[in-house]
Order: sequence, then structure tokens, then C-alpha cells
Amino acid sequence: MKIFAPHARAYSFVDNMTLTARNVALVAQGHFAMVTFSALCGLSMDEEKPYVWGLTAPLRKGISQLGFPCLQDASELGASMTFGAKIRNRIMKAKGTGMEDKWNKLRRSMAPFLQKLNMLPKVFWPRALRGSSACVFSDQYLLSLRRAATKALNISGAGSNPTLRLSLSGEMKNDPGFYQLSHCVATLRRLMRKSTDLLQMWKAWQEQYHGKTWPGPFTKITLCLNQIGWRVTTPPFVMDHEQHAWNLLTLDDKTLHGLLEDAWCQHVAWHTKHKDYGRSTWHGSLPDHLSGQQVDATGALASLSPSVWSFCQYQ
Repeated sequence: MKIFAPHARAYSFVDNMTLTARNVALVAQGHFAMVTFSALCGLSMDEEKPYVWGLTAPLRKGISQLGFPCLQDASELGASMTFGAKIRNRIMKAKGTGMEDKWNKLRRSMAPFLQKLNMLPKVFWPRALRGSSACVFSDQYLLSLRRAATKALNISGAGSNPTLRLSLSGEMKNDPGFYQLSHCVATLRRLMRKSTDLLQMWKAWQEQYHGKTWPGPFTKITLCLNQIGWRVTTPPFVMDHEQHAWNLLTLDDKTLHGLLEDAWCQHVAWHTKHKDYGRSTWHGSLPDHLSGQQVDATGALASLSPSVWSFCQYQ
């Protein structure tokens, strides 16, 4: 490609090939060069899989003349790709809404309860949230996953809070919200260590960020961190909920996990609505944070409500 179509960039992903260029003519040149070179080697393309995309309406109109479907979003290697400034997450949401068979199997399973609970971050959330580190969607999607999980586990009593049940079930990753948070942070850290130019892209994006939501990993990590009271200062530095600065590149995994757990507990406690049984203030959250924070036990139990299941060590 560098010889026959030097202005078209080729990207190889396992058995897929992607060509990009700044205008339609250069993409067409690269496409025909690739087809011709493949024919010389006795290879051929799968005519059912190729598609084209453009970032603007004029580009999409021009590139459609190649005869391939022009898409604005697509699924590549399990992740949801968006082409353009508009946020599109239908492919992402279809993964979570299409797990009825798995939920039914979990509901009918005779395995011990804790074993079934451990399957959430190992089987269900990796499928429902695959590619979520670059896909922006509302919290309503996470709420639907929580309700499906508590229903399948038969712990969805009247008046219960699915976020509390899953977040305080021993492993916070049982909740899809915390799973998404830790997954997005871990993915960005891993990719920044592999690709040296990703950090520079993040810095350039952060300088131009003024609050508008765009599709992509930088918007996603910003929204996830803001949700728990964190904010990005100068990448890779972030400010946590206690106004401490951390470097996401050099911070060790154990410390980071503890900080995220503490921030998630604060987030859950802050957004939990409960009845007033005389004292309605909930200053903290239950697991492992009782020793360092002042917790109103009456308010905490009221949040769980009489019908809510909880581990015995938290009762």
C-alpha cells in the first residue's frame, strides 16, 4: 500500500483490513490497489463483509458510489464502532438486551447462590459491556442490567435497591456500574502503555474539551470518572474525590482498585434514596469503610429496606 497508494493508510486487525484517507478518491485508489495486489497473490475478498464510512454527509454520499453499504456504526471484533460526531450505541445495547437465554439458565441453575453471583463479572458483564470503554450510553442501560441480574438471582424484592444489593455483595464488580468503571480505567491504562501516542491524543482532546459529549474513549473515561467525583486535570493525572492527584500511568493496580472502590461506595451512598426512620442521614457505605467513616446505621438499614437481602456480616 505504501508503494501503490501512499496516501491511503492501511490498518490490519486479525483477519480484517481497514483503509482510510482524507477524500473519496484516495480511498478508491487504495481499494483497487489492494484488490489488484490480492488477485496477483491468488487471494480474494469476502464480498459480503466490506462496507464504507465517512465522517461527514458529503463524504458518505461520495464514498457510497463504490457500491458498498455505507454505515454510520458497525461491530468490529466485538466492539461498537461509531463513524461521525453523533453518539450511537444500538450495537452495544443489543448485547445486553439479547441475553435472555443466559438469564434463564442462571435462574434455573441449581448451583449455590454465591457461585451464581460470581458469574456476573465473569460471564454476563464481559458480554453486555464489551467495548464499553469507547461507547457512551446512559445509566438506564446499566439499570436494566442490574434489574435483570437481581431478577435472575431471585433477590429482587419489592422496595429493594439493585445497586445496593450488587455493590454490597462482597465483590463490587458484581454491579455493572463498578465493573464498567474499573474496565474503562484498566483499558485506558493498558492501551496508553502499549501505544505511546495515545497519551498525546488524550492531552490534545482534553485541551479542547468544553463539556460536549462526543463518542470515543476520552469522553467515556471523563464521564466515568466524573460520576464518582473524580476529574481529569492534565492527562494522565486525575484528581480523586478527596482532592488527591494520581498518575493513571504509574499508579499500581492495588492502590487504584482501593481508590475506585472507596469512590464507588461514596457514589452509591450519595445517590441512594431511602425512607426517614427518625435519622435519615447516610454518611458512608457499609463494606470495609465502617472503620474510617461515620455511618448512620439506622439510615443504612432503612436504605436496604426490610425486604432486601444482605450478607450476615453487614447486618
